[in-house]
Amino acid sequence: KIWCVQQYGTVYLMLALTTWFLHLGAHSASLFKSSSPVADLEPAGFESTIRSGETVIVDFYANWCPHCIRFAPTYEQVASQLRSTNGIRFVAIDCAVFGDVCSKHKIAGYPTLKKFRGIDGVPVATMHGERSKSALMKWALEGVVAPVASTSVVPSTTSSVQSKLAEVTENRTSEPRERLFEWESVLVPFEYRLHDACVAFLVALRQAPQLFVGEDARLADSGALPDLKQIVNVLARVLPDNRTRASAKFLFGVLHSRGDMTRSQWHGFLDELSFGAVDGRSSASPDVSTWRHCRRFTCGLWTLFHIMTVATLDSPAFEPYLDQKPPSPSDVLEAIRLFVSRLFACEDCRAHFLETFEEERPALQLTGPSGASNAVMWIWSVHNRVTNRLRWPPVEDPWWPSRGLCPDCRSGGS
Repeated sequence: KIWCVQQYGTVYLMLALTTWFLHLGAHSASLFKSSSPVADLEPAGFESTIRSGETVIVDFYANWCPHCIRFAPTYEQVASQLRSTNGIRFVAIDCAVFGDVCSKHKIAGYPTLKKFRGIDGVPVATMHGERSKSALMKWALEGVVAPVASTSVVPSTTSSVQSKLAEVTENRTSEPRERLFEWESVLVPFEYRLHDACVAFLVALRQAPQLFVGEDARLADSGALPDLKQIVNVLARVLPDNRTRASAKFLFGVLHSRGDMTRSQWHGFLDELSFGAVDGRSSASPDVSTWRHCRRFTCGLWTLFHIMTVATLDSPAFEPYLDQKPPSPSDVLEAIRLFVSRLFACEDCRAHFLETFEEERPALQLTGPSGASNAVMWIWSVHNRVTNRLRWPPVEDPWWPSRGLCPDCRSGGS
């Protein structure tokens, strides 16, 4: 369905459950092939590797994380060079699959790089700041061997601008990879969109590192429980069918009564939870077959955010749940902010969104007749900007809707 919303006398074409959607391409679960210089480990081999006495660099990543995907070629290049010249081992572990390992090591966002040396399995350093090839090489070599002039990453005769351009080009062309993003302009049934949004929500509940920080942590210990309750409370009033809203209301009650659950108990609960039409077990190891339209968690997450904002519009498609009315546009955007802050583990994605929210939220007019449409348009504006920042290969016109679909939706070329 497509709603037209009247705002200040101008009719805006507005998405509601049928979109031209950006989503990640069909990567395999692992970001590193068997032939890669990076060993993608499973729990059985992880502890022995970081306790081997060698210098070991670990990339804690999630296979759905856009910045993890873009960083992988850089990590492989540095691994190839330093493994042969300095004997440093470069490994990785997928926190979207092996969350228990990452929780044990208190990983709160992806990608996270840690350096291990010795037999105690305790990291000696965590990388902060930019993750360029030169920065990674410098950090990896700290405490291992002093860099020599002949192997300098950036020649002294090369300007900083030229070196950056060379680095970007090398990173993007070193290995053929599938597109990070694909565009589709097909009409997608409402049930498919809602299904994928529910899957993404369950995946977030299962994988969010901030919910359980530490090996023996309990849900109530994280400090995220009150925010999680607020998110679920909004979903219980905003999701577009009674069955899914009832699932959210049930989850809200469980969070009130069972906040002492451990990570394993929480995952056991999610296995038994039916959220709308989605079986909780499907969120344990989501693959292409898990989704109806999306192929990745991030696509499902954007679907959820768009559904949440569109629900604030005065539309008969969203029937009140019992005596509860949909929350205000301000309530919905705050729930989305809390979701990103607490349940979304891509560090760079999270930082960019929260920074944008803090800068732009005060100027948003969210009350009155235009409030709901302003919220819908703002989320789409943010989505388009994320698309533009992360798209590769470049496309001539990355914005939704396209000029052909809605010529009047552009203002000043944007």
